[in-house]
Amino acid sequence: MLGFIEEVRLENFKSFRRARIVFPSRLVAITGPNGGGKSNVMDAIAFVLGERARSLRAKRLSGLVRKGAERAKVVLVIKHGKRRIHVSREIRRNGDSVYRVDGSIKRASEVELLLSRVGLRLGSYCVVSQGEITRIAEMSPRERLQLLEEISGILEYENKKQEALRELEEIDKVISEHKAVLEYRERALREAEEEVKRLRKRKELERKRDSLRKQLLLLRRDRLMKDLKALEEVKLEVEDLTPLEKELNQAEMELEFLENSDDLSELREYQKRRSKLESLKSKLKVIEARISEKRKSLEALTSYHQRKLPSEVINDSGFLGVVGDLVKPVEGYEVAYRAAGGGRLQDVVVRTYEDALRIISKLKGRKISMRIIPLDTIRSKKCKESSPNVSMGFLTSFLLYDESCSKLIDLVFGDYVLVRDIGEVPRDLLGRYKFVSLDGEILLKDGTIRIERRDWDVLASSLMRERGKINSLIREREEIFSKIEELESAMRRLPDPKEIATKLREARNRVHMLRERYRKALEERRRKMAGLSRLSERKGEIKAELKSLDEELRKLEGVEPASSSDPKRDLEVLEARLRILGEVDPNAEIKYSEIKRKYEELRSLLNKALEKREGALKAISMWEEKKNREFSEKYRSLREAFNRKLKDLLGWEGDLKLVEMGEKLCLIVEVSAPGKKPVDIDAFSGGEKSLIALAFILAAQEVRPSAIYLFDEADSMLDGVNCSKYANMVKKLAEKAQVVIVTLKKETLSEADYIIGITMSDGSSKPIAVRLEDVRS
Repeated sequence: MLGFIEEVRLENFKSFRRARIVFPSRLVAITGPNGGGKSNVMDAIAFVLGERARSLRAKRLSGLVRKGAERAKVVLVIKHGKRRIHVSREIRRNGDSVYRVDGSIKRASEVELLLSRVGLRLGSYCVVSQGEITRIAEMSPRERLQLLEEISGILEYENKKQEALRELEEIDKVISEHKAVLEYRERALREAEEEVKRLRKRKELERKRDSLRKQLLLLRRDRLMKDLKALEEVKLEVEDLTPLEKELNQAEMELEFLENSDDLSELREYQKRRSKLESLKSKLKVIEARISEKRKSLEALTSYHQRKLPSEVINDSGFLGVVGDLVKPVEGYEVAYRAAGGGRLQDVVVRTYEDALRIISKLKGRKISMRIIPLDTIRSKKCKESSPNVSMGFLTSFLLYDESCSKLIDLVFGDYVLVRDIGEVPRDLLGRYKFVSLDGEILLKDGTIRIERRDWDVLASSLMRERGKINSLIREREEIFSKIEELESAMRRLPDPKEIATKLREARNRVHMLRERYRKALEERRRKMAGLSRLSERKGEIKAELKSLDEELRKLEGVEPASSSDPKRDLEVLEARLRILGEVDPNAEIKYSEIKRKYEELRSLLNKALEKREGALKAISMWEEKKNREFSEKYRSLREAFNRKLKDLLGWEGDLKLVEMGEKLCLIVEVSAPGKKPVDIDAFSGGEKSLIALAFILAAQEVRPSAIYLFDEADSMLDGVNCSKYANMVKKLAEKAQVVIVTLKKETLSEADYIIGITMSDGSSKPIAVRLEDVRS
């Protein structure tokens, strides 16, 4: 049984503030001036039936709310048998939409299902809005094909096919996930199987290991029992040390008596002085070594910088040395010696003239400068006059040399007179002598004075300091000599200590010998006592180990001991194999069972998913087949209905053809007037195209009937004759469904069962008023 819209109630919907419109018959016409709200009534019905904003001539649903209001509401009162159903839809400014059925909030899908059950679900071209006919007339062939698909109702099948495809996609996703997880669980299952094998292998190895351990423990226990029995038979006797202790005490008392006697005091005094004497002699040796060291240092200060001589000179048999090596100054006269000698201190001295010639021959061809003095050919420069009273004497008197070098001394230093200060030389002695001062200043015979400041002050200061140290050491040495003589004299007055020393030595040797005997005896006694202790300790260790072995054997109770010929080696091999095998999860078998259960569960889920996939593929194929079949049937029906409607409306014939255009399927509309060939719809005028489009719409409504049809000024382009034809067609449509039309044509009104007139309030800004007129044709 189909439903029937009995009443429409509007509240703040578009131009209506509040309105109530009753539809008492199947064919209802709504008339009124432009802007009166006729189309808004149609939009209100379509709004509740589920149309979207664009179909309701609004950019968004919130645009349906009357200006100044917060919400809009439309209620349809539907008569279905004896029952009246109130279906409402409310829209707020924020875009929220709410459906209600008899006051209870419902989802859009629930309302859509309810309307389908009462036959009020909107189908293709159930609502023909303003401009729809013109839009269809101007459609391209490709758009007309899409229109055909919509009229055919294959969208439902396509939606179900797409739903099946989405389901297939979800199933494939699930299958993919299941396969990925199953692959992971297969690996986990294999790993768990391997772990179970390793666990069983380890248990077997551990069983063998325990068997070998028990064999070793039993062997060890037998050995320990034998060792304990052997230790029980060992007996150690400890020596009595009392006699030896008494003998040692007696000897120590005798030694103490000797050490406390007067003879021992004299002996100690003697040893004390002797020790002091040895200390003084040692100190004397140290002082003499320091004196020798200081003299070498002093000699180094007085020596000159000797140049390096060729080996041919040094190694010659006639070479005696240089002047500086053969002649040395007396202490305190080093500065005068070095000033007077000057460069001649480095002159080479040889024995004979022949020696000099030989050296010269060896040095031929070499770049070298030296002066050679043969002792057998030199002439003396010794001054024949006596030294003047102002002088200290001739410088030669303050030199140290060998008698064989006397001519050499006269040659180099023979004419030098030593004075304390060069200023002491009177003028009348000038030209008669060469004078040299203690500071190294030289007054020559020609009256010139030569001064060579070669750090003489520093040299003199250093020489004085070093001589002071040497003299201090010599005095200290003399003091030590004196002390040594005093000690030796005192020691000679003491009695001979040899006899006392002999007695004391013998007593000490006896005490030492007895102590050594006592120490060895004590060590032996301690060794034996330690042996007894170790023996007892070893017994305790064996007993403790036997107890521990018994504990270990109790743990291995029920284990059959092995009978290996080398259990220790076999146990080491087993232990190595266990180490190589590594740690194994003791719960491996439980985990394996759990992993296998999950694997089987997932395998079952995968099989079910594969079965669902087969079902989805079959559904896709089924819906595709139904879609194609329905399309073919509706296409055939639409062609026949279009031709029939076109004949009723215009007396023309029409056809709908499917053709391929640019590899795409399109729908061509061909129409033939009486006596003319079929031509494409685009060849007709605008009015004719509109009539053809109207015929197409009426054919579509016949092919896909609905419980309600809404026409919004669909007759606006028709003349009087065609308008009457249109009205008759609508009236026939109303025989099977409820039809609501909006029109301004009186020809159309003549066929209406009931007319609703909508007028404007004159000169008022109030909302549109609604007036009902019960007028029948």
